Formats: sequence, C-alpha cells, structure tokens
Amino acid sequence: MLGIDKLRRRAFLAAALLLAALGTHVAWTTSSLIDDSLAGYLFGYCVGPALAVIHIPGSNPRASSALWKRAVFACIIAASTLYVAVYPWHCYPVDCPAKGILRSDIILGSCLCTAPIAIACIVVRHPRSSYAYDAKWCVFVLWAVVNSYGVYFILKTFEVDGWKEFALSATMTSEGVVLSWIVCLFCGRVKSLGLMAPSHSAIWIYIMSIALQANIWMLVLNKLLHSPPVLKVFAMILRAGFIFIWLAYTGLLVRSLISSLRALGREARRVRGRARAETGWARRVVSMELAACLSIGLTTFLYWSLVEVIDIMKATEDEELKALRESVINPFTSLVHRIDLVVNALSIAIFSGILLQIPPPAIESDDTGDMTRMCTTRSIGDGLQTPCRSVFSQKVDELAGRGVRLRNVLQFLGSLLDREIMPLFDPSRSSTNDVVRQAIVPLSRDTTSSRGGSALATMWNQGCPLYPERMVTHNWTNLFLHLVAAVVAEGLGTDTFGELADALATREGLAGIIDQLESKRALDLTFWICAFSINQHASICGGFGPAPPESAPELELQEWERKTRDTFTNERYALCRCTEPKYFNDQPAQCELNKFDEVMILLHERCSRFAQIIVVDWAFQVFFRAWCVAEIVQGHILDIPAHVKIHSGAALDAHYETLSILDVRDCQASRSSDKEMILAKILDINAFNLRLQWLIFGTAGLFSKWVDGEERAGQVGRIVRRAQIPRRKLSDLEGTPHCCAFGRTMTSSTGSDDSDNSECFSSASSETV
Repeated sequence: MLGIDKLRRRAFLAAALLLAALGTHVAWTTSSLIDDSLAGYLFGYCVGPALAVIHIPGSNPRASSALWKRAVFACIIAASTLYVAVYPWHCYPVDCPAKGILRSDIILGSCLCTAPIAIACIVVRHPRSSYAYDAKWCVFVLWAVVNSYGVYFILKTFEVDGWKEFALSATMTSEGVVLSWIVCLFCGRVKSLGLMAPSHSAIWIYIMSIALQANIWMLVLNKLLHSPPVLKVFAMILRAGFIFIWLAYTGLLVRSLISSLRALGREARRVRGRARAETGWARRVVSMELAACLSIGLTTFLYWSLVEVIDIMKATEDEELKALRESVINPFTSLVHRIDLVVNALSIAIFSGILLQIPPPAIESDDTGDMTRMCTTRSIGDGLQTPCRSVFSQKVDELAGRGVRLRNVLQFLGSLLDREIMPLFDPSRSSTNDVVRQAIVPLSRDTTSSRGGSALATMWNQGCPLYPERMVTHNWTNLFLHLVAAVVAEGLGTDTFGELADALATREGLAGIIDQLESKRALDLTFWICAFSINQHASICGGFGPAPPESAPELELQEWERKTRDTFTNERYALCRCTEPKYFNDQPAQCELNKFDEVMILLHERCSRFAQIIVVDWAFQVFFRAWCVAEIVQGHILDIPAHVKIHSGAALDAHYETLSILDVRDCQASRSSDKEMILAKILDINAFNLRLQWLIFGTAGLFSKWVDGEERAGQVGRIVRRAQIPRRKLSDLEGTPHCCAFGRTMTSSTGSDDSDNSECFSSASSETV
C-alpha cells in the first residue's frame, strides 16, 4: 500500500495536470491565440508526467491478474499492433498517399518485435512481485511508445496538424518516463548483485533520470520553439554531458561484471560438486547481465550520438549534408532508436524473471552416482546370533514407536521458558545437552520407584506406540531453541529457522507460532528426536564416560570437561542416581544408542511420507559429527527424502569455505572405532562428499521458488561475494591432515567391556543417534 504522503502527492499532481489539460482545451476551442500545433504539443506534454503520477516503481507489489483479463489485454495489444504495423499497406479508412507512409519498414519491424514481448509479459503468470509488476509496466509503455512513433509518422505523412504534434510530444515524454523506470530497475539489480552501494545506486538513478528527462524535454522544446540557436546549443551541450555520463556508467558496470566473472571462474576451478554448479549458474547469469549491459549501452550511446550528429549537421547550410541527413542519417537514427527500445523491452522482460527463470544447477550423475554403490547396508544387528537378534528387533520396534508430536515439543519449550523444570534455562545459550541433562532426565524419572525412568516420548504418549513421519538428525552442542525452531520450520514448510528461533524465545512469540501451526494443521506432525525418544535412564543419566588420560592432548581434556558442565553457568551437571540398568555397545541387543539405521528402515517401510530432517547448527558441526554423518549416510542408502534446515543464508555463506571442500573424513567421534565403522559403510567417499554438498547447498529456498530479477541478482551476488574471498585451492588440501574447522565439539566415550559401566555412555547419544 502507498503511504499517505504519496497518495497526496499523486492527487495534487493529477489535479494540476487535469487543470492544465482543461485550460489548454478551453484555449484551443475558444481562442485564436493558440494554434493546433501548439495545442497538440501542450496536450502531449501532459502524458509523460501523467504516467509518472499513475505508476511509481517499487510502490505496488502485485501478482498476475485473472487469466481472462490477461487474455483480453493481450488481444487488444495484438489487434492494435497489427493495425498500426500494416497501416502503410491498407491506410484504412482513407486512401494511401502515392509517396507511401514515412518509415513504413521501420514501423512494421519495430511494432512486430515489441508486440510479442508485451503479449508474453501480459500472458505469463507470476507470483506477487513489485519488480515483475514494474517490469510489465516498462514493457507495456515501451510497446506503446513504439506504436506511437508509428502513429506519429502516419500522421506526419498526412500532415494532420495538432494530432501529429500531440503524438510526438506524448511519445517522447512517455519515453523519458519509462527510461527512468528502466534505470531504477537496472540499478536495483546492480545493487543486489553487490556491484554498487545502495547510496551510490540512488545517486546514479537520480543522475541518469535527470539527464534522460532533460534530453527528452530539450528535444520537445526544440520542436515547440522551432529550434532557437541558444536553446539548440544548450541542448547539444546537455546531450554531450549525458553521453559522457552514460559511457561512464556503462564502463563502470562492464568492468565490475567482468571482475565478477573472473572471480567466479577462479572459484569454479577451486571447488567441486554443488558449489561448482552454483558458481557455473552464477557465471551464466552474470554473462547474460554483461551481454544486456553492453547491448543497452551500445544502442543507447549510438542513438544519442546520432541525434548529436544530426543537430551538428543542421547547423551547417551544406545542401549535400542536408540531403545525406534526410536520406540516410535520419532513417538510420530512427532504426537505431527502435532497436534500442526493443533491446530495452527484451532485457526488462528477461531479467524481470517473467519470461525467463534461469534453471538452477542440476545434479550431475558424475557428482552423485548411485548411493547403493556408494554405501553398504550392513548394520550392527546383522552380526548377532538368532536369540540376540530377536531381542535386537524388538528393541528396534519399541524405539521406532517413540515418536513425539510437535504440540508436545512446543509445550515442553513453554515449560522451559517459564523456568518450571529448568530454572537456569537460557534460550540463547542452553544447548540440547543442557536440556537433556537438566530437564529431560529429571522429567522422565519414574517418581513412584527408585528404579529409573523411561523415554519422555513414552510418557507423553502414555505408553502407546507412535510411529513418526520424520526423523530428526541433529547434534547436541546446538542450541535447544534451534532444534525446536528447525522442527517448527518443517511444520511451516520453510528451510531456515533463524527468525522462527527469535520468535520462539519468548512466550508471546511461541503463542504466535502455535497459531500459525494450528492454521496449517501441523501441530500433530510427528518426529523421532533422540533426546525425547531414547530412554536416557538406560544409558547416560548416571555419568559422563571415562575421562581421557592425563597424557591426552589439552584440547581433548578441555572438551571432556566442557561436556560435563552447563553451557550457561559452567557448573557441573548433577547426575541421576537411578538404578536403571545401563546398556551400551558391549550389550548391542539391549542398547538403544546403536539402532538408528534399523529404526530408519522400519519407519521408512511403515510411513509413505517418512522424511529425514537434518538440523544444521550455526557452525555446521552436524556434518562433522560421525554419528550424524552416519544417519545421513543411512538416509541416502534408503533414498529417504532429506529436508535440510539451516539457521539462515548468512550462516551458509559464513561457512562456505569449509563446506565447499567438505570431506566426511573430517568427521569426529569419541572413539576411533566408531568413526572407522561409520566410514566403512561409505564405499565411495568422494562421491558421497559431492552428494552431501548438493544436499547442503540446495537449502534455504535458494532455487526452490519463482524469483524476480532483483531476487535472482541477490542470489548471484551472494555467490559472487563468496567467490571474491581469497581461499585455498582444493588441490592445496590434498595430502594434508583432515581437520574439523569448528572449535567447539562434544566428545564422549562408550563403555568398556567391564561389568561396571554405570559411568559410561555411548558417543552415539552425545552426538545424536
């Protein structure tokens, strides 16, 4: 909606134009002081400013109209274009003059070139977009300008005084307005590409618009006042200044675009997989922008230069030059002018996103390969004897039935925000590990006995099995708030959760999110989340695992110490003293921490809509935790749809350097045997790395929806900015030790084969089962 000030300004200008037109009409009809030619010019003057009042770029985001309206409008454009284009050959309703219509070939060619562009822009449907709506206005007015020039030459041929002057002045002032609109749209794309600061973009818009308008109005005034010498000289100086400004602006953009292309070329040689495909896509878009910039810059420069040459030739009295000008230069200038208008219309239509949605990078078979050849499907249960295998399968079925509803997760978050079960909960600092230790473990304790407890999911479901539609892969070092926000993002159908996390951090925001989910009927969406679905009393509640030996590296000692303390207070967690038996990898049949792959298989078979949610923390540690990688591997083996949830596009860009050369061999596990077991399931690590890149970089809605020209330029600008940061080449990293780029990780240790394992827990739990 337009602001009150804009509405008042529009109303004032509209009233002024109406009074001016009414006064001119009265003077034209009642007075002999004004002739037909002058009246035509004055009326024509009102058309351009009227357009500026009717439409202001960026003020009205709109979607396409109803189909029948678009069809009617397209038919009107086609019929009127056909009438004007072929008029020199039918001259209906009068007889054609013997000498023919002026510029008949140019009229035919220019009208038939712009009409299809205008019709396509009208007919093609697009979502709500201010940029696309502005582009349609530009294309429509350019079509009207081209047709109006044809009408002007027809009227000039028949010497229809008054109307030919009206057609000329109306067309030229309208052209000045639409060219200013085009400058606004072009500068908007340039700003989104990151080639120009917003303040500089605004300055260029004002400079170019003023220069264009000044030149257009000088041409009109010269026609009106019959080219007085002083005004002619002033117009020539002004035009020369505009040509210089135009060349400077075009040169600046061309240089910036070429620099971006070079940076993208270097980046394409450095990276691989999805990152390389995105870089190639950005290069295609930037190349098209460069071609459009050169085309518009060249045709506009050539047209205004020819106008300057014509004025210089008019200053001479040489008859030969006059004959050359009228027979060659003038028709050629008209041709170049129409080509310039057609190029502008085509460029606006393409780069607005209406006529062309540049296809996103497609998955290449060489990059991804066949997951069945990349990975092996062997699991822990395959090596067990028949009796143990039966117990193993029963535990898998029990675990699979511990889904949680989204409404229960949000109610739990509300209890945390109210400090009911965790007094020191801080949504901006408390990790999932903090919440498990200080909220989930106490809440899931069986208060009627000292034996132990159950999974929180079992309590919420009152012991009844609930087979979920989603399995959530996440790491426990991530903020618990971000885990919940990512789950909510799945319910709302979005790929990023940063803004949702901000809302969920308060009771008021939580209530608003619940209302949104209620309207989408998503509150009963079910998830398998290890923190809720695993019985922590049967695994980790009573200890932190054995401490590393004193001879261990200092970083390892610090990490073990950190995982035993609250993130916010730095106080050591209180341990649960229940007597629930603890099961780890030394008792694989009863252990709940080693069955994620079988749980995924069972849920995939039970639920046709089953999908995997990969919650990516800000530091992207999830892709460097061995057990998280293992879940991703299993999901790919089973061809389960993966929905990646990231904090924001800024987070992706911040870690682009590491992600562009991602290698699962960098993943960390508390025991080297865990890591070896997980990597052993990946038969082709290089192919899997590339597949994982496609998964990561295909998130955040980057290529998942229709985008207008400005949004697409913003996408390209992100990729260009990433490419312009100096980085290491991939070849520089080959042969060097792999290391995780992120400092803070959570390490742990599984229990040994000793009978006393009450102080031990599996790394699978701390790193996400």
